[in-house]
Amino acid sequence: VPIGGVFGNETGFSIVGNSGLCGGIHELKLPPCKSKKSQKGRLGHRRRLMMAIFLGVLGVGLLVASMSLYAFCLKKRRNEPKSESETTLLNVSYQDILQATNGFSSENLIGRGTFGVV
Repeated sequence: VPIGGVFGNETGFSIVGNSGLCGGIHELKLPPCKSKKSQKGRLGHRRRLMMAIFLGVLGVGLLVASMSLYAFCLKKRRNEPKSESETTLLNVSYQDILQATNGFSSENLIGRGTFGVV
């Protein structure tokens, strides 16, 4: 209940049946009102605490997810077969090729194309 104006004189109004009221002039014998600042402070503190908990859980979740993804990619990379450039190549001399093809005989031809014979 406000203190000034019509509420400054207890005979100018009636509060009968309004049990939830607080404040007002001393003659009304109402309990003091809780300050809005203290309620706002509690809500602000609670909100900050909830936000900190939420962000902490979110951060830990993202960290675990990124570490799992990294481990998965690392394991996948290890299991992949090596590319041709990473494998060792067989060294064959010209003499070995000449002997295997009977001196590049036409009997060993696979086909003919625009750019030559194979």
